[in-house]
Amino acid sequence: MLKLQLPKRKIYSFFYSQYFSDGLRITLGVLLPTLFLNHFNQLVIGVSVALGALCVSVVDSPGPALHKRNSMIICCLLLFLVSMITGYIQYNPFLLGFEVILFSFLFSMFAVYGNRASAIGTCALLIMIFMIEKRMEPQQVLPSSLQILAGGIWYTLFSLVFFRIRPYRAAQQALGECIIEVARYLRLKADFYAEKTNIDDNYKSLVSQQISVSQHQDAVRELLFKTRSIVKESTYTGRMLILTFVDLIDLFDQITYTHYDYANLRETYQQSGVLKEISILIHQMADELEQVGFDVQSQKKHFRKINYQPELEQLKAHIDQISTADQEKSTLFLKKILVNIRNINQRLIDMGSYTQNAPQVSKSTPS
Repeated sequence: MLKLQLPKRKIYSFFYSQYFSDGLRITLGVLLPTLFLNHFNQLVIGVSVALGALCVSVVDSPGPALHKRNSMIICCLLLFLVSMITGYIQYNPFLLGFEVILFSFLFSMFAVYGNRASAIGTCALLIMIFMIEKRMEPQQVLPSSLQILAGGIWYTLFSLVFFRIRPYRAAQQALGECIIEVARYLRLKADFYAEKTNIDDNYKSLVSQQISVSQHQDAVRELLFKTRSIVKESTYTGRMLILTFVDLIDLFDQITYTHYDYANLRETYQQSGVLKEISILIHQMADELEQVGFDVQSQKKHFRKINYQPELEQLKAHIDQISTADQEKSTLFLKKILVNIRNINQRLIDMGSYTQNAPQVSKSTPS
């Protein structure tokens, strides 16, 4: 039943994801001023305003609200200055050539300070190119630059209003995506116990997925611990996000650090069927973990569909049976695997419980 729900869950997960909400916000922020001004037959002005909004939207990448606000304000000021300078010297080829060389070097060096600063530099260069191509009289330069500035300011306010209305939304989306990535990692771990899985190929997939999980963890860490409203305010939503993330880190560390000689395990226990039982159980838990991630993303309460305790007891009985049937065959590794699976199950219970009393939509506004 849970397997049949996975494709539908993935579709809903996309619509609740940070990528979709960011794309929707950027689209509205860029198009609204154009449509509004076009209604008053001012399409040319609307395009200039939309250009400023579009450039600032490039800087509006996921991260703490303070960083986003500061970077968008800096971007607005640079857009205005670059458009003014380029507009006034565009008829002087010597000054224009010097400006292109200077600004290209200067704004390219912004990449030293990170992706957000690099985006600011790229936007400034785009405005410079736009103003070089857009021939205008000196008296038109200031109005055009002000229109671009107005578009940047409009988008900055538009984006910050979104954050003020739903201050925890970005963190919820990022955390949900991170949980889903850990669930995919757990599935790859479960595949090691399947007879048909190529161990070497699965290791390559595991390393690639581990990099993806680390990137998502860094994004969540930045959102959670650099946002004052989440760390310092005593709201349930903020506590729930932090507790869930801490448990997720512990869960991922436990999954990562547990390593066995899977080729030897297959050779020793494949005929008993216990490895297939372990693989199926871990896959079920990965599905459950993915559902937790989706519920965090969509701000829903998580309800467990499967109680894994009977299956854990059945697995323990199977391991004891192997030990009794062949006393020369050590079941130490199987018992360690059982302990790890029980720990994973407990983490799932804890993470799911954090969503039980969570409000369906967070209305808290940071000070």
